[in-house]
Amino acid sequence: MIAFDPNTWLMYEGLSNYGHGVSPAPVVSVATFVQAEADWHRVPASGALSGAPCVFREDYFDPVSRIRRGRFYEVAGRSQPDDWRVHKHPVVAEDIGRQEPDGRFRKSLISFSPMGNVSQRLVTTPRTLVVLGAGSAVTVWNIVSVERAGNDEDVVTMRARSNLGFLPDLVMDAIPTQARERVAAAVTKVVDGAHRSSGVTVVDLCRDAMGVILSAHLHLDAGEDAKVIEKDLGALIAKLPPESKLFRAAADVVCKLHPRGKSNEQQRLGTRDVTDADGAFAIEALGFVLRDLGWAR
Repeated sequence: MIAFDPNTWLMYEGLSNYGHGVSPAPVVSVATFVQAEADWHRVPASGALSGAPCVFREDYFDPVSRIRRGRFYEVAGRSQPDDWRVHKHPVVAEDIGRQEPDGRFRKSLISFSPMGNVSQRLVTTPRTLVVLGAGSAVTVWNIVSVERAGNDEDVVTMRARSNLGFLPDLVMDAIPTQARERVAAAVTKVVDGAHRSSGVTVVDLCRDAMGVILSAHLHLDAGEDAKVIEKDLGALIAKLPPESKLFRAAADVVCKLHPRGKSNEQQRLGTRDVTDADGAFAIEALGFVLRDLGWAR
């Protein structure tokens, strides 16, 4: 178990409610498991541990490989704060509180028990995501593996889901005036969905954004040509000049990936499911088109 003093934020750990201070204190973040789109609404607005149902304790982090290892803890029906008996914390010269005959101090601490069903979550929902943080300050992680440690806690290895990448910054002055708002809105939807949605949804968002970008590039914003905007992305690609080979190829990647997300098309074409890596590929293709047009840096 782990616990925090709500007055000093010193951390303790131990068996049951008998523990000792932890120094140096590890990084502990509010954690939310996302197994369906609706779960995104459960990400808390505040990162305060006092109201968190689940937290992640970081044991190891490699910023190069974007690998994070640690353990999950949950409230598990405990009332907060909980009554603990702990030894004097190593970072304080003199501890305060009622002292027991055995030298331990009685303290009211915010407590969490080890989460022992992490591996089972992967069995029931293989694409479970972990969101660390709160509000708009969050990171999203894929669970790579789970191993049972000697203290019977599950040690989880996670990789950052930043492999979906980020789109380059738009150069608004370079985008046709009448299309700036539409292009910016379409790109924003891709960025917002990049870390929160499945590969299928990301490809769909990229397809929509690609259609808006190509229609703006071809100046199909008024008159009879405006009807082309509502057509399939392939119709817009066909209007591109033949010499724009890389440009056309990047747009065609998104166009060809889109039907793969539909079960009937998968069966007809004999293709596999769209993955997160395919979503990353679509984002890179969209970024290439924006850079090639000079609309992004």
